[in-house]
Amino acid sequence: MLSIPALQLSELTYQIEAALKDRFEGQFYWVIAEITGHKWQPARGFHYFDLVEKQAGSAGLKAKISAAAWTAGARQIAAFEKATGQRFTDGLQVLIKVSVDYSAVYGLKLTLLDVDAGYTIGQLEQQKQATLQRLLTECSGYIQKAGDSYITANKLLKLPVVLQRIAVVTAQTSAGYQDFHHTLLNNQYGYQFFVDTYFTTVQGEANAAQIKERLLQVFTSGKPYDAVVIIRGGGSPTDFLVFDTFALGQVTAKFPIPIITGIGHQHNETIVDLMAHTPLKTPTKVAEFLIAHNRAFEDRINQLQNKLLVKAQQWVANNKSDLVTVERQLLHTAQTSLHLYRRRLDAMGNELIIKPAILFNSKRKDLLNINHQLQFTSIRLLSHERDDIQGLEKLLQVLDPASILKRGFALVSYQGRIATKASLLPVGADISVLLDNTNITSTIKAKAPADDSNTDL
Repeated sequence: MLSIPALQLSELTYQIEAALKDRFEGQFYWVIAEITGHKWQPARGFHYFDLVEKQAGSAGLKAKISAAAWTAGARQIAAFEKATGQRFTDGLQVLIKVSVDYSAVYGLKLTLLDVDAGYTIGQLEQQKQATLQRLLTECSGYIQKAGDSYITANKLLKLPVVLQRIAVVTAQTSAGYQDFHHTLLNNQYGYQFFVDTYFTTVQGEANAAQIKERLLQVFTSGKPYDAVVIIRGGGSPTDFLVFDTFALGQVTAKFPIPIITGIGHQHNETIVDLMAHTPLKTPTKVAEFLIAHNRAFEDRINQLQNKLLVKAQQWVANNKSDLVTVERQLLHTAQTSLHLYRRRLDAMGNELIIKPAILFNSKRKDLLNINHQLQFTSIRLLSHERDDIQGLEKLLQVLDPASILKRGFALVSYQGRIATKASLLPVGADISVLLDNTNITSTIKAKAPADDSNTDL
């Protein structure tokens, strides 16, 4: 086995540490990079994160290195967040002052010494301006710029005179929505609002598609909303980056229902604010705007009512003499008409008294004649019917079986049934013969045709 010279790992890391110390000790560098993997340890006051540089036009990494901010660096980060209103977190591109450090145990690391707040603010603004320019270029049909203002299809929509049916796009746990709802519900004028909520996540650039989907749900619901309200509570500028995306700016600019925003950004307007019909600062301001809008309509109605009342009073005063003349004419006409109709009623009353008596006498005579005719006819009819009944009674007496038997006829029964045909009686059959008051039992010995002359009574 060959003898190969070898070092202990610690000996190699000490050599690396010495080389890096000779090269980088006492020096610092301003580095542009993006933050990722950020971790904050509030108990110790330290920040741990990675700095990356991405390849142009792709998500691939060109460089990556670990970094940390100790006590002094953490103070600089706090000053940065206060100056920019933005959290030091993942996805943020920063210009930071760093030193190069190496530890035999923890390896190579950059130590943050300072953060340039102006660079980050400029980067965000530059990104926002690029998005606005893209909107003007790709959506020129419904987005134009006039001076420092933007004219969009949504801004050109006319607000209804009364805003009552409202669709609200917000986060379900948003304190801003609670403020908005409380202010709207407890307005001093007792106005009633019909509010439908479309809950979504309202922070983080990745959630722009979700907010856009909620707006499309509002449109496809088919409900006649008077306005759409987009609200959220306060937060850092990075929380509002979702409202600076191209997708939300585009859908807001061409949305067919007026959009009112209360995103909660006190310092700057987002792109959604610039594209919306009415941008306001906070959810509470949006609620107050809706109430004030409806109050203005009520005030206009009250003013018109007062003007109408005054005009009516003036017209009555100016035309009082004409009204008195018309009143007299109406009174005279009414009296004349009443007198005329009274005479007509008197005449009709006299006719009603005389004519019924004449008509009554005539009808009375007719009734007497009819009564006589009915009496005569009924007597004749009863006599005729009595004769018919007597004839029927005599016929029934003649046809009575008892009478027939007395005249010499007999009833022949066979097997308990009256025999009506001789063909039904066989020779040798026992038969029953009923004469007047006598029943005879016989046996048929022979049958022969009868001589009809013997039945002549």
